[in-house]
Amino acid sequence: LYNPDLKKYMSSMTSLPDLIPKPRNLRLMEGIYSSEPNHFILMLGLLTPRLRRIGNLIKIALSEAGFKSEFTDSENQNPERLFARISVNSQKVHNLQGYKLSISPEGIDLLGHDEAGVFYGAMTLSQLTRQFGKTTGIPCMVIEDWPDFLNRGVMLDISRDRVPTMDTLYTLIDLLSELKINQLQLYTEHTFAYRNHSEVWADASPMTS
Repeated sequence: LYNPDLKKYMSSMTSLPDLIPKPRNLRLMEGIYSSEPNHFILMLGLLTPRLRRIGNLIKIALSEAGFKSEFTDSENQNPERLFARISVNSQKVHNLQGYKLSISPEGIDLLGHDEAGVFYGAMTLSQLTRQFGKTTGIPCMVIEDWPDFLNRGVMLDISRDRVPTMDTLYTLIDLLSELKINQLQLYTEHTFAYRNHSEVWADASPMTS
């Protein structure tokens, strides 16, 4: 959508968007994307349960930034009412867990090499909507990213530190996954409820299996 304040808006951006982790390639383009109401997110290809969950995360992130949309799996939908296109395409995104996120005045395209790639692209889009969604719109850009290591983990020592509640643990998992971490290991000694050794964990608020 044309915005007469675009030049002023773009000149106010003193640096690239703040994304964690920093993507390999990010190119700012001319224009912004500002969604109209009642537009659709098109999920292309085989819609697995995991892709449905990823799509719902995208919808939530966009709705919190003021972008209202619904899902569709019909490619016959009026192109002018398509808000975003999401798909797995290993032919166009060659690296495992990689993605390509394109934002133009016409909408958003997210391609992932695999479902993990789509998820990580969705997490990047979530960061962008928090930064720009409630202003004049999301700056147009193309982001390409993939990890150096397929396994990226964090170990949390819950034997010497506080044993987290399940709510805290889920919050931590959400945060780490947005940062493209894909393993969380809990280091336990006396804070695990061993079936036959209750005397070890009796006073420790232990994790159960």
